[in-house]
Amino acid sequence: RPAVIFSEFDLSAAMAGVEVFRSSGYKPASARKIVGNVLAYMTVD
Repeated sequence: RPAVIFSEFDLSAAMAGVEVFRSSGYKPASARKIVGNVLAYMTVD
């Protein structure tokens, strides 16, 4: 099933712990939880 997952902030950078000067974003633990939930959702029929 096609889907679009939109995030206002960069999840891959947040998972890697990369912080950009003066920008908002997810903490690494939060990004990992979000990505984990998206992957779990994708595997459900």
